[in-house]
Amino acid sequence: MRNISITYFGFFLFFAISAMAMAIYQVFISASRELTPLEGSLMSLLLLSFSTISGWFFSKIYSQSSDKETVIKELIKMLEGSEIIGLDSIESQRKKSNITAEMLKEVHQSFLYIGISGAKLIPQMFAEKSEMREFIAKNYKQSNFRMMFMDPDGETFKNWGPKGGESAPKLREDARKSLRILAKQIQNGCKIQIKLYDYHPPLRIVITNEQKAYIRAQSYTNDGLDLPQLCFVDKGDKSILPSLVHLYDTFWKSAKDFDYTKYL
Repeated sequence: MRNISITYFGFFLFFAISAMAMAIYQVFISASRELTPLEGSLMSLLLLSFSTISGWFFSKIYSQSSDKETVIKELIKMLEGSEIIGLDSIESQRKKSNITAEMLKEVHQSFLYIGISGAKLIPQMFAEKSEMREFIAKNYKQSNFRMMFMDPDGETFKNWGPKGGESAPKLREDARKSLRILAKQIQNGCKIQIKLYDYHPPLRIVITNEQKAYIRAQSYTNDGLDLPQLCFVDKGDKSILPSLVHLYDTFWKSAKDFDYTKYL
């Protein structure tokens, strides 16, 4: 790290702290009321900017250090307040990692998800050798297993237009595929609750066991898998995790019920 420009590092640190502070402020607002479209867009923009700059900065560090895990931990410690709010890790270069499989291994009590299509998640979740299958088989309470997807037949997908480009129809079909898989699981007796929403979500959120939350900005051009992901745990004096659970519940209340029979 000593070879990295001090000016670049100072800029990154200032921007990262500012972006995270504003994003956290938005999350705490959601604890008392539903976010406005403007606030949701602001949160998405902040996390997208933070993710982009983080990815660039990590690439600088990685080119000069073979011990990547140590570097990431040291960087997190430098971010003022990160340990207090429970920031545990920043996963970069998502396409090259297997964090989805690792995430599913953790699930033993509850699983909450909101995203666009679940194209990468759903196949792994119900794969024959998936370690999550034991939780799925034993789960007796629907509220322990909740998932939200963008409505494939909603106006948001229909009007995605230039921002979605060629990826919008693909994501729409991916969402339908995920819902067909889930509909079949519900028909077979799996205890799952599914809801649909009709707006572009400010965040992709996965919460496992209400002890760990993975958040990432969504992208209009794909499902965001090329963006770094932030992980928060239920530790620290002012952990943000309870607020993320509350934010998820707010989205859940405003979403519409899923009629699984339409996807069989």
